[in-house]
Amino acid sequence: MSKTTELDFSRADCCRRIFETVPRQQDLADLLGVTASAITNTKKRQQCSLELVIAASQITGRPIEWFMFGDQGKKGGATPGAQTPPLQQRLECLERTVRQLEQRLGRLEGGCCAE
Repeated sequence: MSKTTELDFSRADCCRRIFETVPRQQDLADLLGVTASAITNTKKRQQCSLELVIAASQITGRPIEWFMFGDQGKKGGATPGAQTPPLQQRLECLERTVRQLEQRLGRLEGGCCAE
């Protein structure tokens, strides 16, 4: 069995958590500046973007980590035999993700809608 260097992350599970907790898909669409049908298509494909995770976090007040990883350690915890990365590795991974998201958001804010 190979060592896991990245966190286990299921986009389908993340998507499920988003659409179970965000009361209205239109709120996500408004926050992201996309159409409601784009959100519906994302829900059908279950391939949520990191921008969508941030928007869901802003709407619900839940931490981004919860949408991405759920309640690991609860409800049966991690997969038996799986190695959990050390806390420092997890934090570094999340920090990289946040930096990438900030860069993406910066490009979106300065993109086609800027006057």
